[in-house]
Amino acid sequence: KIHQHWCGEPSCTVEEDAFGLPVPPEGAEPIPWKKVHDLPDYVHFSHKRHVRGGVDCTECHGQIKLQGEYEIVPIANDPKARTYRKVEDVMIREATLQMGWCLGCHQHHPSINENYGDKADLRRAELKDCWTCHK
Repeated sequence: KIHQHWCGEPSCTVEEDAFGLPVPPEGAEPIPWKKVHDLPDYVHFSHKRHVRGGVDCTECHGQIKLQGEYEIVPIANDPKARTYRKVEDVMIREATLQMGWCLGCHQHHPSINENYGDKADLRRAELKDCWTCHK
């Protein structure tokens, strides 16, 4: 979980903003994100817009909630002994992030109806505009 990076313990709590996203404590180190998608320079992608729009991280990155969690594992020479191990890297490329995949999501993602109601069709048209992603 994101907050574990800031305090180093699985049970710590971090303040959340109005969207339920963690707010880094004052003086916190930036999170060393692992790059899993390499988009061309002419493509502008904002995680913030997608998260606030209702897209779940797992839709593009797989089961990331396992990353940073602790699992119980046996100790090699003692079959009854157990220890905790931090799951370091489960970040994967769940989606291609090719333009066709993005356009399909911009056209059909359920959050568009939820967020825009009777203006959802107009928003879908805006999301398909080239300038939405290509700056």
